[in-house]
Amino acid sequence: MKRAPAAPFAASKAAFVFLRTGFLCAALFLRFIVAAAAAAAELKVYYVSVGQGDATYIELPDGKKVLIDGGPNSSDSTLNPIIRFLEGKGVKSIDMVFLSHPHADHYYGLIPVFNRYTVGKYYDSFIVGSGTAESFRTLAKTRATVYEDTRTRNLSTSATFYSITSTDPPLYMVMHHRGDYFGDPPPSANDTSLIFAINFGSSSFLFGGDAGGSGSYKPLEGAVIAQNTASIKKIPGPIDCYKVHHHGSDSSSTEAFLNYIRPSYAFIGVGLGNSFGHPRQATIDRLKNILSQTNPVAPGGHYGSGIFATDYDGTIEVVTTGDGNYTINGKFSPTAGDTGGGGGTGDTTTLSGEPLHFVNALNNLFYPDKGEWLRIEYYLNRPGESLFRVYTLSGEIVLEEKRSDDYAGDLRAWVWNGKNSDGAVVAPGAYFVYIKTPDGHSVKKAVVMR
Repeated sequence: MKRAPAAPFAASKAAFVFLRTGFLCAALFLRFIVAAAAAAAELKVYYVSVGQGDATYIELPDGKKVLIDGGPNSSDSTLNPIIRFLEGKGVKSIDMVFLSHPHADHYYGLIPVFNRYTVGKYYDSFIVGSGTAESFRTLAKTRATVYEDTRTRNLSTSATFYSITSTDPPLYMVMHHRGDYFGDPPPSANDTSLIFAINFGSSSFLFGGDAGGSGSYKPLEGAVIAQNTASIKKIPGPIDCYKVHHHGSDSSSTEAFLNYIRPSYAFIGVGLGNSFGHPRQATIDRLKNILSQTNPVAPGGHYGSGIFATDYDGTIEVVTTGDGNYTINGKFSPTAGDTGGGGGTGDTTTLSGEPLHFVNALNNLFYPDKGEWLRIEYYLNRPGESLFRVYTLSGEIVLEEKRSDDYAGDLRAWVWNGKNSDGAVVAPGAYFVYIKTPDGHSVKKAVVMR
């Protein structure tokens, strides 16, 4: 089916309408299928900008709210990106919460979610995690109305298809068994990631945590292909909107997997200047290759070709009525009190009237020659040009950069690679980072180099 042409992706606002059909079946995986609803009903998916981590918020056509992962910040504050987003949406309760796997960059943000909001059902692969992860699960068990260990759903080698809601449109989950996770757990929780799919009419989405495709203990991407037989597959066709596995690592989103799901758009949850080098260029190249085949007219996204990433594109809103068309808004920030996806792009939810709010200053002690960077995460209450200056204790300026933020209200980041204006690594010692905001407000942060 021919796709409609799309408008170019603007720096401060993106709006696209595209055409496509799609689907997938997956391994160790939960799958949502939303039946066709009234023509006016909308499915809304938000890839939330939470730094180096993952969080996806979904509003189903029947009004139910779903959260997959919560990002890396555990503070119960509106400076926490996931809390800031949910408060801006006016959320009071969440019908279903899913943890893809027990790694901090996925579950830390769920801790304040459970403390702050009413949660209906909670689902988890329940592979043993750290002590903090187990403490979080204790909290979830106390706070959630329904608490389910998905391993008990299917201990055979086949798939089980069952309803997890009784409303119209119905919501279903399919789990594919992948290994004996009771007696033989994989060494990495990544290899137990739950993979989710939503199919709403002719529109489709895939979410898979940190699922791996090569070099992993029990690669889930390979299992998706191997186990997706005619008896398991419920809806034929490729997936339209793919949330890229494992933040775009080079061990995921393999060529075989991408050729199998054949996505039209890709969305990467990633933090600017992260120490993992995500997303990897090899992964971006593979995504561009498949998207050039499936949707060659798709512009937009920081990486072009329909590839969006939360570090540069901010929180990304995708809206569909189930007809295979998508409206994609980058740099989305909901207005406080919004209950239905309003707010548009670039709106500001004011935080105590302060011009700048620090969220994190990461990697203060680092080795620049090994590729570790200083990343300062912050919010601005108004767009415009900011000045970043690094200088010694004696006042000597070693680096000065100007940064233009064309929208406010979403998590932003500035990165310093430990080098001066000439490109040389600075000497060990103490430095100050000076920041001047668009309205003239100035702040300083101390940085130690060694």
